[in-house]
Amino acid sequence: MFLPTLPTLVSSLLLSRRGRAMMGRHMGKIALAGIAWQLWKHRRGAAEDAPAVKAAPSQRRRSRGRAR
Repeated sequence: MFLPTLPTLVSSLLLSRRGRAMMGRHMGKIALAGIAWQLWKHRRGAAEDAPAVKAAPSQRRRSRGRAR
């Protein structure tokens, strides 16, 4: 059975006394990194799923001088 590496790493750190102390000091940074990773994944997936929409050509503006 395959276990994801991040949960395995976190659980092994929580089993040792020094690991618990380290996790307590850095838990906020670890949580923020996890949230940022999920947001990046979500935005990347949304960009890949979006249909390719071609932008309409912008109309040329005439100069404000003489009218043609």
